[in-house]
Amino acid sequence: METLKPWIFGPLELIKHAEEHQQTNKDFDKRMALIGYDNAIEVSIRTYLQLHPTQREGIEYTRENVAKWLTNYHSLLNFFFDEFTKTLGQTPPIAKNTYIHYHNLRNNLYHEGKDFVPPERDVQGIHAAALYIFSTLFNVDGEELLKNSPTLHTPITRKFNFQGTGYDAFKAPLKVGPTIFRIIYKGKSYHTCELLDEQNNVIARLIRYPSNSPTRVSTHQYSVTRYIEKEGIYLLKVHANTGTWRIEVE
Repeated sequence: METLKPWIFGPLELIKHAEEHQQTNKDFDKRMALIGYDNAIEVSIRTYLQLHPTQREGIEYTRENVAKWLTNYHSLLNFFFDEFTKTLGQTPPIAKNTYIHYHNLRNNLYHEGKDFVPPERDVQGIHAAALYIFSTLFNVDGEELLKNSPTLHTPITRKFNFQGTGYDAFKAPLKVGPTIFRIIYKGKSYHTCELLDEQNNVIARLIRYPSNSPTRVSTHQYSVTRYIEKEGIYLLKVHANTGTWRIEVE
């Protein structure tokens, strides 16, 4: 394996971690792979922009431009496509609007809790997209580095299942990273589900069913993804006058 500059390891490990999820090829792992590759794209560009000019072959940018490019994901893409590749005289093999497509998929998973499995073409596509940006920015062979880099030992997914009725609470040990909450409520009551930290602070409102409660017993299913920022014991609080709950945490 070629000797890497130390600032390259962060983005490379993100790509490696996403690739290990992709290779597992389960529905959950496809979601995590897409999120991981998207994060690697952003971190690769951010890392490059925050290097000292001596760490990027003497290339200099004004502080004002760097601050502008670091604003958000789209301004990072603007730097790479409108500044970096044009300076190199390259025509990127993957267009900017394709990266935006992948990022929109990631936002559906990451922020809105959409319960869908990314198509294989999109997982493969964002894999190539992340490798291209990483390899181009740091002038390395990303594919070769991945082949020769050690396995990160992706942990086996831990699932927790809870059942209860009416007003109830469940403790769940959660790790840092995206966590999926699959919630089924059966009943005819206004119902909510909140996630609290160890200090009893509400950090996420997973469900808030409209106040016009159903008039008959019915089944309501939800799938919500939230990013856990700190490992610890969390509390799931469910509220309903009547009815039953089933919750899976992954």
